[in-house]
Amino acid sequence: CIEADDKLKAQQVLADAFELELKDGLLEPVDFIDDVSIVTLVGDGMRTSRGVASRFFSSLAEVNVNIVAIAQGSSERAISAVIPEDKISEAIKACHENLFNSKYFLDVFVVGVGGVGGELVDQIQRQQSKLAEKGIVIRVCGLANSKGLLLDSEGLPLEHWRDRMSAATEEFSLARLIALVQR
Repeated sequence: CIEADDKLKAQQVLADAFELELKDGLLEPVDFIDDVSIVTLVGDGMRTSRGVASRFFSSLAEVNVNIVAIAQGSSERAISAVIPEDKISEAIKACHENLFNSKYFLDVFVVGVGGVGGELVDQIQRQQSKLAEKGIVIRVCGLANSKGLLLDSEGLPLEHWRDRMSAATEEFSLARLIALVQR
């Protein structure tokens, strides 16, 4: 990876260094991909632990991250993926959750918070501490009714949720809800 300001200089240096190989068709011309980042998984146990790379790539796929390139060091202590820059936060979060957390996260969206839906939200609120003791974290990321919408990808605070729902200024939008779920 290089800074965008150094792109032309890097292209020239590489063209000069590999002039003969490029001329003989042994290498393709250097191409640059803009707006990418590298996410790397590093660990001493990677060489001896089966499935670590698989879990790394599955974590990226889980949050719809397209991998542009892959690299692994000769020591087998690190594996890297080049990904779109706008997906880096989601990628890191997914990798941390799947590779380093012993907690299980469940993101919930409740559409219709009247009698039944409202009772469900209340039950989730009452059970959160007991579930957390067992490594289960339920995050209510969305509440909606015909009049309003509350969304937070990290989970809404459930204290006084009815008051917050009554004061919600964002109108219900199925498209907005779907967009958050797909992130």
